[in-house]
Amino acid sequence: MTAFRKSFDDHHVADLLGIGALAPAADPGRVVAALRAVPAAATAQLLRRHKVLLAAERRLAGWRADGTFADEQAEATAAAVDDVLATRRTRIAGLADQLDAVTEIAAATGVPITLMKGVTLRTWYPDEFPRDIGDIDLWVPTLDDAYALTGVLEARGHALKSDELPWVKQTAAGHAYGVFNLRDPAGNSFSMDIHYGVYSVRHCGSFRPHVQVTEHGSRLDPASDLACAIANAAGDAFIDVKTLNDVWLAAHRPDLDWGLLHTHLDEAGLGAFFAAVLHRLALIHRPPTDPAAVERLRPAVAPERLPELTAPRSAHRWYTTVCHAWQRGGASLRRSMIFAGTAARYYALPLRPHVLTGRRGWGRHRAPQPAAYNCVRLIPADRIDQVFPGPVSVPSGGPGPAPVRSLRPLADSGVLSVVATAEGDLIRASDGRVFVPTVYYGVPARLLAAARTLAAADVTTAPTAQG
Repeated sequence: MTAFRKSFDDHHVADLLGIGALAPAADPGRVVAALRAVPAAATAQLLRRHKVLLAAERRLAGWRADGTFADEQAEATAAAVDDVLATRRTRIAGLADQLDAVTEIAAATGVPITLMKGVTLRTWYPDEFPRDIGDIDLWVPTLDDAYALTGVLEARGHALKSDELPWVKQTAAGHAYGVFNLRDPAGNSFSMDIHYGVYSVRHCGSFRPHVQVTEHGSRLDPASDLACAIANAAGDAFIDVKTLNDVWLAAHRPDLDWGLLHTHLDEAGLGAFFAAVLHRLALIHRPPTDPAAVERLRPAVAPERLPELTAPRSAHRWYTTVCHAWQRGGASLRRSMIFAGTAARYYALPLRPHVLTGRRGWGRHRAPQPAAYNCVRLIPADRIDQVFPGPVSVPSGGPGPAPVRSLRPLADSGVLSVVATAEGDLIRASDGRVFVPTVYYGVPARLLAAARTLAAADVTTAPTAQG
């Protein structure tokens, strides 16, 4: 960002970010000086990237009221923050009703839904310092649970995101994990991300969250919730102030199981990233006065390379993800090469849906096998026009992909199966819905046509294992 010139170093940026930090290291005078040195619009965008707009808005209001920051620049900064928040007001106001609807769906369908991440971590925060929420994250045990819940939410008006396709991976034991992302086309409610199975971390890491069952329903163990938030930041390769606030609050919670947190982080290979989080926390937040909290926030290992403070960078994400993938290979050189090689390719490419042409579209395309290092995206046949940018020349009719042969279940699913057509393999659900599988987002037009034809045939054969 041009507003954050080279002379505006990390300490100045950290001072500015104090406006959204729970316990800023900088005193109000230093924070205000930093705010005055940057255009208001640039400040608002920085706070958006650090996901602390609501907290900054509340603190700005207090400082304007008590005279701490009450000049023209203060008014301009408050207006810029309000402009960014304007499109979110309706969603924020309807959050409680949306969460009630999730509870109702769980009771009506029997799908074991667990709230996670933002919607639960926000309950840690004091009323005067609200936590930003980007979307509603839900966790269910299996792929079939996630598919069933997706159908219910679609019937209530949500739609699968076209820019974040559903995806599935598979553990070494054969269990599916991944996410279905849905949005409200009208934009009046939060998007909903349905996670299932183990929680995915970067390219090929994972851990299984611990679920607690209470009289009010199920929830993630607070340590698992925090681990998911940290893993999310690791995947973005950016340490935002919202995550730092989560960690700061966690350090002061006597009920948080730090042993479980570190078990999750070790399982996912995130020890060095968490050390980087703690390093950045020490820059932006003041040291806690509680000796137990000080000890909890002491890094156990050396930090990985720190990201920039102002914005995530794709080159940094590529580097840290490839390094992490190599380490996930452990003592196996072959596995490290597979993990790091696929990560290097996946994160270097501009992954946008595209139709394969020429030689790349020849031959019969087999369904990619889900794996920890192989993220299989599912393109819904009924949303091809929304997924692919611009007009896509895909025939809508024809003789049909006959014969259709069921090959195997998709991972451990009892609802989704891989089926063979003359043009290649597709994914078909027991309700007749069809998906086109891809890893690198390239699909031949012939396979897209086959998917449309199969979906139109309304075949509802349940998946069977290959015999």
